[in-house]
Amino acid sequence: MGPFGQLSPIDPSITTPHGPSIQQDGQVQFIPVSVEDVANYFALARSEAKVPEEKMNEVFARLSERVNPLALGAVYRAREQIGMLAKKLLKRHLNDDKNIERIVNSLTRELLSHDYVIGRSEAKDLGLPIEEASDEVAALMWRLYQDFADELKLSQPWIPETELGTQQSLKKVNCRAVIESRDKKHGYYSSYEMKRTSITKDGVKYEAIQTKLVDDSWKPL
Repeated sequence: MGPFGQLSPIDPSITTPHGPSIQQDGQVQFIPVSVEDVANYFALARSEAKVPEEKMNEVFARLSERVNPLALGAVYRAREQIGMLAKKLLKRHLNDDKNIERIVNSLTRELLSHDYVIGRSEAKDLGLPIEEASDEVAALMWRLYQDFADELKLSQPWIPETELGTQQSLKKVNCRAVIESRDKKHGYYSSYEMKRTSITKDGVKYEAIQTKLVDDSWKPL
């Protein structure tokens, strides 16, 4: 890892048609359900509210009233899958099953926010096989990051109003991720259709921009 390298816990959020949704600009938008939010809802009931185990079925029933049980099933599946993938990846670098189990538990359950930043020292404390980059390698890593930052336009906020300018409608393709190896390179592209429209709320007419996601896909570069 370079001096600015960062890792984070692995706690995916699930967006599914079975999850909670809101109406925005006349369109249904599904709200992501965080795996750790669901897990910590039960931890809150047990640890803070002191709900006895024989009453936890009522806690689950209350959650199921607000979040579709199929969405909760997807959350559980994602949590188990991310743990399985983490173990497979770590086994390529470590031979200690007990240490792997401890690392995966830390990254999927103990560190409670995906925003938590793990630097080189803490990564080593977690048991990850971290090697500190030399000055030369760190400089090359930084140059590579800058190349990706330019390609993905990381310093340019995506503002539909700015994208449209004076136009009434526009089709836009954004590169959102890049995977590159020595021989191949792929980008993850999202295609949008944007158009100016108007909405009426409480008898007042407002100008708005409608953004519709048309396609998400990996493509070779």
